Amino acid sequence: MNVTRWYPQILTGDVMISAYTVSVVVVVKSRVKSLINLINQLEDCEVLPEELVVVWMAPPSQYSLISSEKFPVHHKFKICDDLPISRAINKGVRSVSNSHCLVINVESIISSNLIKNLKDVWKPSCVITTKIVCISKALMQLNFLQLATELDKYPHFETEENARFCVKNNNGLFFISLRDFEKTGGFDEHYRGYGVNDEDYVERCIASNMSLSTVSDTTYIRNRVHYQYPVLHVTNFIQNSRYFYSKWGKYPCKDVLKNFVEMGFINKDYEASGLHILRNPSTDELASYKLEATNS
Repeated sequence: MNVTRWYPQILTGDVMISAYTVSVVVVVKSRVKSLINLINQLEDCEVLPEELVVVWMAPPSQYSLISSEKFPVHHKFKICDDLPISRAINKGVRSVSNSHCLVINVESIISSNLIKNLKDVWKPSCVITTKIVCISKALMQLNFLQLATELDKYPHFETEENARFCVKNNNGLFFISLRDFEKTGGFDEHYRGYGVNDEDYVERCIASNMSLSTVSDTTYIRNRVHYQYPVLHVTNFIQNSRYFYSKWGKYPCKDVLKNFVEMGFINKDYEASGLHILRNPSTDELASYKLEATNS
C-alpha cells in the first residue's frame, strides 16, 4: 500500500517560514538510565518536541512503558533477531508523525535551547548537527551547565571535522526534515554489525546535494574507548569498510583502521592493495575488550 506523506509548506527568502514540527528519534538497546535522563532533558527544553520515538534493539520489557507528561513517547521494536543500527534508524525516522526529525545518541547531555536553535537555522536541503564533545563516564554525572563551565578542567575531545555526525566513532546527532531524509534514501541497510553507518550517511547527504552545517550549540556524549578499538567486531568492521570503499572510493574511520594495523589485525598497505584480515583477535584479547566494553 502506498502512503502519501503530508508536509507543511516551508518557504524561505522573503516569505515567512511556516510552522513545522519536530520528532526526536533515539535507538536503545540496554541503556535505560540514559534514556530516562534524555527524556528529562527534553522535558526541560525551551521548545519541546512533538513526540519521542524510541527504537528498541531488544525485546519488549517493563521499560517499554516509559512515558512523559510533556510529549508522547512511542516505542518501536525489532521484529526479527537481526536489526542493524541502519535499519533501526530508518525504522524510527520513517515512523515519525512530524515534518522534521532529530536523531540523537541516547547518551547525550543537551542544551535546553537545542531544539529551538535547530529549528531557527534549518533550511531546505540541509542537515544540521552541533559541536560534539566526548566525555568520560565520570563526567556524565554533571549537567549541561556544569559541563559548559567546568569542562576545561577535565580530559575530553571535540569534533575534528565540521558537520560530521560522530566523533571517534561515538555517534552524535543530526537534524533533518523528513522530506530531505527520504531524498537521501535514508541509511544504507547493507551494512551489518558494528561501524561505518554514520560515515556512510554523511556521504549520502553530500551526494544528494545536501548542505552540512553546525549550530553553535554543544552536545556532550559519552566516550566509549572501545569504539576506537572495536576488537569485538573486527570482521564486521572490515566488511563494512570494504563496502564503503566500493561505494565512495575511499576508506572510512582511518583512526580505527590505523589501530587495527598496529594490533596486527589487517595489512598496513590496505590503501594500495585492499583490506585483508591477517588474524582474528585472540581469546585473551576478546576477554579483555569485553571487560573494557562493560566497564567503560
